[in-house]
Amino acid sequence: MHHFSYQEGRLCCEQVDLTRIADEVGTPVYVYSKATLTRHARVLAEAFEHTDCLIAYSVKANGNLAVLRVCDDVPLEALEEGLRLDAVHVQRKLLPLDRLVKPRVARLG
Repeated sequence: MHHFSYQEGRLCCEQVDLTRIADEVGTPVYVYSKATLTRHARVLAEAFEHTDCLIAYSVKANGNLAVLRVCDDVPLEALEEGLRLDAVHVQRKLLPLDRLVKPRVARLG
């Protein structure tokens, strides 16, 4: 399930008309759903809750700072804390991750 849907013929994200966003900020524009990101993280964590594994979001996949903050704040009972972020050394130098998200397990590659 995701939180993008058509309402009265208009594409919306979490009940917000995407046309309105495009009119306000212009295009191209990238719109992410916090509810969708959170739900997908929860489903993944629940699938692996009985295993000893580290679930991490790849900063390389999407370094958008707002997305990274959402990943860091996702409360997942199966993980006891939010998702971990997986960043290579160069990305950690380019992005001030230690000031944006809670420091946890570091995994440098």
